[in-house]
Amino acid sequence: MDSSPAISENFVYVGSWDNYVYCLNKNTGELIWKFETGNMVDSSPAISENFVYVGSDDNYIYCLNKRTGKLIWKFKTGSIVDSLPIISENYVYVGSRDNYIYCLNKQTGKLIWKFETGDDVHSSPAISENFVYVGSYDNYIYCLNKWTGKLIWKFETGEHVSSSPAISENFVYVGSGDNYIYCLNKQTGELIWKFETGSWVYSSPTISGNFVYVGSGDNYIYCLNKQTGELIWKFKTGSCVSSSPAISGNFVYVGSYDNYIYAFAEINKVVGSTCSGNSECKSGNCFKGTCREIGYCDSDSDCSFGKYCENDKCADLKETGMWCSEDSECKSKKCFKEVCREQENSNSFLFLIIGGVALIIIVIFLRVKGKSKEKEVKEPKQEPMWIKPEPEPKREPEPKREPEPQMPVEHKPPQKFSRSFPAELEENYDDAKFIGEGGFAYVFKAKSKKDNRFVAIKIPKEMNEKIGKTFLKEIRIWGDLYHKNIAKFYDANIYPRAYFEIEYVGGGSLEGIKKPVDIERAAKLIYNLLQGLTEAHSKNIYHLDLKPSNILLTLNEEPKITDWGLSKIAKDSKYTAVTGYTLMYAAPELISPKDFGKADCRTDIFQIGIIFYELVTGKNPFDGDTQQQILRNILMEKPKKPSEINAYAKVIDNIIMKCLEKKKEDRYQNVFDMQKDLI
Repeated sequence: MDSSPAISENFVYVGSWDNYVYCLNKNTGELIWKFETGNMVDSSPAISENFVYVGSDDNYIYCLNKRTGKLIWKFKTGSIVDSLPIISENYVYVGSRDNYIYCLNKQTGKLIWKFETGDDVHSSPAISENFVYVGSYDNYIYCLNKWTGKLIWKFETGEHVSSSPAISENFVYVGSGDNYIYCLNKQTGELIWKFETGSWVYSSPTISGNFVYVGSGDNYIYCLNKQTGELIWKFKTGSCVSSSPAISGNFVYVGSYDNYIYAFAEINKVVGSTCSGNSECKSGNCFKGTCREIGYCDSDSDCSFGKYCENDKCADLKETGMWCSEDSECKSKKCFKEVCREQENSNSFLFLIIGGVALIIIVIFLRVKGKSKEKEVKEPKQEPMWIKPEPEPKREPEPKREPEPQMPVEHKPPQKFSRSFPAELEENYDDAKFIGEGGFAYVFKAKSKKDNRFVAIKIPKEMNEKIGKTFLKEIRIWGDLYHKNIAKFYDANIYPRAYFEIEYVGGGSLEGIKKPVDIERAAKLIYNLLQGLTEAHSKNIYHLDLKPSNILLTLNEEPKITDWGLSKIAKDSKYTAVTGYTLMYAAPELISPKDFGKADCRTDIFQIGIIFYELVTGKNPFDGDTQQQILRNILMEKPKKPSEINAYAKVIDNIIMKCLEKKKEDRYQNVFDMQKDLI
């Protein structure tokens, strides 16, 4: 479940992927009541007076009696509601994936106003005085009048904003998918400062005292000065941090995708307090067990090179001719009659001899280096060559083995469907056209009558218990992913026919482009694919079937990952093997989990390595004449370096070969590390 619990009096309220909202006794966990919505509940409940407010993936916002779970009212939006409702005075404010922010009367559910952004609203609103602050997937942070919904200002970041804003005094703090944490003037939207982390910031900032605490996809938890954005400290966890920190007493608590929860002592000690480290002091300087201002000293030895201690502060050493009281204040180490002087002639003569010898050594070194450069210039520059791969030696075919007899199994034949667009769906869509098929579904392009836009409709080729579970699993996983490099999931239903509606991407797939492509183009495509995987991996979702046909391209060649039917969620640890994978793009652990371990985020990195290899060479690194040979190549053989096929690929040899290591431990451990090497 993605819903966070809400506590009120003796009760815990929480949503679940089984479509229910639960109320439990907080001391015993005993079920008090449960309420069924029409789909998964990703939204976290909000409590106000005697009522619970919560959104659902069935597009509704619900108001329930918190004592009994009885429905008071429900309001239908145009899409999934996974934003946390915020209650202020007599109103409920909430975002929806239909691009709108809604204001409803909390007693009746009547619509007061709605404001349209340019994309999904996954961010939860924040209220301060007369204003609502909220982020959108259109990259903007919005400030609206909370009574009328009128736009006051908007600020553009470099990527989608799913982080929920935090308000402190006159400022708004929010993270963005462009790796930055922003501080804005809450009245005007003017940028005060921004701080760059190493990856996306989906975590919502938490403010305490003079500090901002926030997590990032680069695995770090950051503490920043809220006035200046200056880094106070950062702590590296074992995986992405999208959890928002919580403060209680003098401690900061935050979770990470490495399965740990961390607690830190909050910075709250003033100058003069006892301390054991810099992180305990507001000034950031713990000096000899006491919080001091930056640069504090007791003696010259406490100061860095080129400085001395004066009036408890480290100061720059003085030049010749400046006033002084001691030798230690002068660069020359000679204070004579309260003026910094040069050292005596004997010392100057000694320095002159040493300097002369050093100069002679430098001149000899430069002459030798110059001659070696002349030799380098004279050598002819070699043009890059295409190296024809040597043919593999012919192998004797393996003797055929008779298949072992198997007991007949009775089963119901699956219900099969035709390639024609179902007549039952024609009341919702116009201009339906068959455009392709995948492993278990036909794909149609059609125009949605509701939204007046072209979409792609996936309809299972046949239906049985196994396919039904795969279908529901793909809906559950895909519906939780929002990123420009992941094809958008719009809607799904099992009535009148099982189908789901996704973004139509009109530029074909990666499979259809002519290969090899130039190195820069390939690197850009891979970098953007990794951006999409970052979103999935941040939620512990692994695709596990990445291949060129599952990478769609826009007309501007922006890649979008599709087909999440084989993906898995890390917390579903019962999945030790994944069936249905594509052999040519399978990692060793998909084929033999007993020998190579469970599939995880590094499985996706292996498959990205194969795609990258194909882009720059036009060949699959593990291709073979038979299925057995392909299996052997994946499990046992080291592929040729890309530069052995395309000499221009030498600059990315190490990156691709690291992705293709047999052992997961030898590959990139996360997509962020791979992106750093691509930049």
